[in-house]
Amino acid sequence: MKPKLHKTISVVMAVALGMALMVAFLPQTALADDPSVTLVPNGDTARIEWSSTNASHYEAVDEGISPSDGDNTTVYTSESLKVDRFELNSTSGIGKCTAVNVTVRCRTNGTLTLYVRLSKSDDTTIDTTRSASVTNASYANKQYNFTGLDLSQADVNGMRVEVMPYFTAAGTVWVTAIEVVVTYSTATWQSYSNSNHTTQCDNFSDYATEHIAYMHGEGFATNASYRVIFWDLDNGTWYKRGIEDPDSDGSGNLSAAHTFNVTTDTDGDWHCTVYDSQTYDPSTYDSGDSQIVADDTSYTGGYAFHVEASAIPEFPTVVAGIGVAGLCFGIYYWMRKKSLKFRMQSSK
Repeated sequence: MKPKLHKTISVVMAVALGMALMVAFLPQTALADDPSVTLVPNGDTARIEWSSTNASHYEAVDEGISPSDGDNTTVYTSESLKVDRFELNSTSGIGKCTAVNVTVRCRTNGTLTLYVRLSKSDDTTIDTTRSASVTNASYANKQYNFTGLDLSQADVNGMRVEVMPYFTAAGTVWVTAIEVVVTYSTATWQSYSNSNHTTQCDNFSDYATEHIAYMHGEGFATNASYRVIFWDLDNGTWYKRGIEDPDSDGSGNLSAAHTFNVTTDTDGDWHCTVYDSQTYDPSTYDSGDSQIVADDTSYTGGYAFHVEASAIPEFPTVVAGIGVAGLCFGIYYWMRKKSLKFRMQSSK
């Protein structure tokens, strides 16, 4: 190898090495964690009787893990086995729940295995029941992790936690608090002017190409049922102009559409919201509604989109065409009739 060429290669390698080291030590953008929300049983105020193979009861615990150990406690003994079911508070904005972490704070004077079962409102089991060994004499937290889930907001809001002890020796276990942390992803939800959802549109103005508002989003629970409502703001009041009940597909995509109606719809600002139940029928739009899964607020002022009067004309093209054709026929008929009358008079 020639000295000059060897020197060039060495310089190039040195520069490459320096750039690699520089990139390695540059601050790296951290990936955002999925959001989470903490749900707790309303054990202090609600008492719901229910039936199981072992018992029929519901007892109080603290609403979430707290330092007040023992103030509201469910007691289980080896002589009187039972199962407790705890309803949870509700939440909103869940596109898809991917994981649930249950924390049970408890202590025992014996030895046992404490099982936790998650179920939906229809009593369908969510994943496999988890278990943890309990031998601690002082209060401690036991963790039960449910991962790889695909739950809708309706599933989460109907979720129940069941606590079941299995004693391997005589004793008692005290459960003083339960906390459920739900990890989820939010769904996208945008308005488009075409059915392929490739042309995003926040301002509908051209009747020829923008007389239908197409909504589409990703990140919903798969094969889940939703309700979509199109809201029209008219003189300070929100009116329901369109209701659809679509199901998301196997990839978590959801779509809906509304054709602007000349007899009801008005120009101005609109909302389009996704709700977690196809039987839910709100009387007005409310951004704080706990059953909202997704709400497009991308347009100025926090609305979904704006509709110009030109997108919902008084006489749409087809109606106007029929009217013009009818008018032309009327003029033609009148002139022909007049012409025939003139000919008859001339021939006399």
